[in-house]
Amino acid sequence: MKIRSKDLLEKKLKRIEAPMVLDVATGSGNFAGYLRTEYEGIGTITGIDVSPNGLERSREP
Repeated sequence: MKIRSKDLLEKKLKRIEAPMVLDVATGSGNFAGYLRTEYEGIGTITGIDVSPNGLERSREP
């Protein structure tokens, strides 16, 4: 059976306990939101982006 890279990533992420995560090029913040809801071991997530519009979108609930 071939292991897909997404499956491998999911297995590794489930074992992570990270007090802080830096999301570089956060854009809309969807990835940070995904991490927050799917992985209990993730603590504070900080997102950075060069686009002021992207940062504004990521702050929206």
